[in-house]
Amino acid sequence: MGGRILKNVLYIFCGKEKVIRITNIVSNLNTILLTMVVIYMSIIFKNPSYLFALTYIWIINIKENKRYRIRKKFYKILQNYIEIK
Repeated sequence: MGGRILKNVLYIFCGKEKVIRITNIVSNLNTILLTMVVIYMSIIFKNPSYLFALTYIWIINIKENKRYRIRKKFYKILQNYIEIK
């Protein structure tokens, strides 16, 4: 819930395109930090099941990055269309 509030506040001040970029960067950083923590936990506890959950999180992150690239292209096309008119 707090992430949505922050996202909306940034949307008011920065604009939608910039907020989407910031959200993607933060998401990627969180995934990288979580990867480090999970690898450390799997070494300490000798439990490989953490790595399965981490694989799932990386799959979600890759899909979200694809979605981000598509949105970025969409906004660029929309911006060019508006400039032409």
